[in-house]
Amino acid sequence: MMPEVSESAESPDRIARLEGWIARNDKWIFAALFVLLFLGFLGRYAAIGYGVGAGGNYYYSYLPTLVIDRDLDFSNQLANLPFLKELGNPLHYEKNPKPWTTSTGKTANENAIGPALFWMPFFLVGHGAVLISNTFGAFIPLDGFSDIEQISTLFGSILFAVLGLWLVYRFS
Repeated sequence: MMPEVSESAESPDRIARLEGWIARNDKWIFAALFVLLFLGFLGRYAAIGYGVGAGGNYYYSYLPTLVIDRDLDFSNQLANLPFLKELGNPLHYEKNPKPWTTSTGKTANENAIGPALFWMPFFLVGHGAVLISNTFGAFIPLDGFSDIEQISTLFGSILFAVLGLWLVYRFS
């Protein structure tokens, strides 16, 4: 028969040490979380060939239409959505767009602009990198769906998510 071990005396001390360690290393913990999430995203990107998918395409479409086209007509963005080009992919999320036309005759977007406003600085960095690369002969398409633009934009998305978790942790 095993002797009964009382953890009640040891438990508060252990918890206090763990809380102290977390408090001293919280920035490193959240940095590691960011790196893990970003590496996971890059792995997914490598597996399927694009970063924006499913409904995210519609939120993301605001970026190229505002920055590149400088309009709110989504007809060319909906025609170039990456996930519609590779319908046989096992990691593909099928969503058949049913575009509708506004009273001005432009193709509309069913999603809100909010996420695109948060992503805009990161997209601009990626788009700037594409423009600079093209001046040196890279020949990257200027449709807003290049690897550089998607990765920089989704970098921002992961950064905002982890920063939000860190703020909740710090101020709760």
